[in-house]
Amino acid sequence: MLKVFVRVVGTIPLIIGLLLSIYAIKNMADYYVSGKWPNVSGTVLSSKVGTTGNKIKSSTVIAKVNYTYEVKGVSYQSSRISHNDYGTDSLERNKIISDRYPENAEVKVFYDPNRPSSSILEYKLPFSFILILGGGVIFILIGYFIIFVAPKFFSQDINEYFNTVLKS
Repeated sequence: MLKVFVRVVGTIPLIIGLLLSIYAIKNMADYYVSGKWPNVSGTVLSSKVGTTGNKIKSSTVIAKVNYTYEVKGVSYQSSRISHNDYGTDSLERNKIISDRYPENAEVKVFYDPNRPSSSILEYKLPFSFILILGGGVIFILIGYFIIFVAPKFFSQDINEYFNTVLKS
């Protein structure tokens, strides 16, 4: 009974760790691939700091930069700054991003050669993905420890105690 309980409990951090790691690796791969995308010149149409959400729910501050660019004679418009356009609650941080792209400025636009309508202005990997990957690895190690290592340290007395507690 204890072995089943330990395996179930250990599976939870293992699954969380795997999900975090997959998420981080997928995003890191997106950044790596986009670093090889071709680039063209574009023009900033507007640049401001705005919010998402409403007054009832908490709102998130986000830099909103709209720009236009042309690929093989076809004009495109986008507002995507990077793969990580999730916003924060930091007005100052988003103001810095918005100020980097003043209205009517010429910018370098990186576009997906297979889908030119998909573009970004920045492809630097945020440190947060490295932290997420590290957290995922830690959760995997915790799950592994709980499932495979910890049961070997339990004495027979502790096993009997847990079996008694779980049965009642």
